[in-house]
Amino acid sequence: MKRIILLCLVIASILSPTICFSWGESKHPISELLIQRVYLDTNYVFCGCNAYWGTNVFGLFVFDRRRETWTNYPQPRRVKNIQREGDFVYITFWVGHRVEPTFRFNLQDGSFEEVARREELGIKGDTLTVDGVNCRVHRDSVIVGEAPNIKVYRPLSEPIPGPTGIQPIPKELNPIFSHPVVYQNKIYMPYDLGLGVTTSWTNGIAVFDVAERAFHFYASDILKGTVTDGFVYDSLIIFSTAGFIYEANARPAAGFVAFSPADSAFSLWKELPLPDKPLAIFQVAQDKKEYWIGTDKGVFRIDKSKNETKHYQITKGIVNKDGRNVHYPCGSSGERSSSAVAMELDKGEEVEILAVLNGWCEIKAPREITGQVDAEYVELVFREDIGKHVHKFRPLKTGETIPVTIPGGEPLILDANALKQHRYEVVGRSTRKEEVASYKIKLPTAWINMDGLVFHLGEVE
Repeated sequence: MKRIILLCLVIASILSPTICFSWGESKHPISELLIQRVYLDTNYVFCGCNAYWGTNVFGLFVFDRRRETWTNYPQPRRVKNIQREGDFVYITFWVGHRVEPTFRFNLQDGSFEEVARREELGIKGDTLTVDGVNCRVHRDSVIVGEAPNIKVYRPLSEPIPGPTGIQPIPKELNPIFSHPVVYQNKIYMPYDLGLGVTTSWTNGIAVFDVAERAFHFYASDILKGTVTDGFVYDSLIIFSTAGFIYEANARPAAGFVAFSPADSAFSLWKELPLPDKPLAIFQVAQDKKEYWIGTDKGVFRIDKSKNETKHYQITKGIVNKDGRNVHYPCGSSGERSSSAVAMELDKGEEVEILAVLNGWCEIKAPREITGQVDAEYVELVFREDIGKHVHKFRPLKTGETIPVTIPGGEPLILDANALKQHRYEVVGRSTRKEEVASYKIKLPTAWINMDGLVFHLGEVE
């Protein structure tokens, strides 16, 4: 039996390593920037990501609304919670699985410093006031009143619609509530029946009538994905959705979904000027002036009066101290210097970031980086568009690879896919002798560890 399980794990890791194991992380383009935490204040906007692998751990971004400038605090990387108390905004980070350092941002002078962890800053659950009555929504119940006069309400299975696609329907259905929204003395809560990975999306909307002290359930085939936030727009309840995958990373789901209390109807909501391409939507913060929307493609800022959108993503990295090594290729996450050092960069130098992998950033080579290949892999061809002969890689045979020697490092192995994807360029002979033993090639990209950069968030198309 153990052998069968081991064989299944090996096959799974080959077929889908990024789903089965965290060490199967694949390279992600920098445009896949997850902004899962958004907090809007009068003069500042705070944005961060809660994913905890190499793709989206860029720390905290703070936008100064008066100066129209961004500041990045890259360490610690993973933002757990953002909460205001008095003149300070407290940001709790994840470091590992248990350590939760807390920093505070001073809204008066803009300073940012670590402080002692404060237990009272933890999320205490959703406390709501409905027609003068205090209610708290927990994952399986609604609690009405204050101690000692409280009453706990849990739904019965009978009024809960059976989940689609599940046969037979379980005798007992236990909905999990989240993201409550109060509207006209009722509480609207997305619910998930928690039936396993095959139905790991929101099953519909539960309405708790505070006056009647009763639940009503409305199943939905439109509300696909996991609900991440909710708010009221005119006479509609709007819920945002995302499709979460391994280690808190995400992909697009249904986008914005509207629920109409008047007729209990669901519909896709497209009132905001966002791109037509699907987005995973994590959090919506708003005031009288603007919406700020965290997505899997950065953060969107919408001017309510002009109905205009600005889109922010990482546009460059800035070296944070002198003597930062640039490698080719990237090293493993555990061994920071396990690849050849191609060059050094100093504090303040800017790099164009292309992708992220296991705590490393692939960057456009800031200066020329070269390697050497044997002459047998290079041929001279005539290019009609420029009217002269040039050296280029000859076509590779099936399964053939090209070893590239990089000074001070292990050989880089190129295959047909690598040549096509990265367009390695033959730039000349390695010697002036008539009998050429090797040629120089220019390496198109390089790698720098994320610890060596501050990330600049800027406006993009």
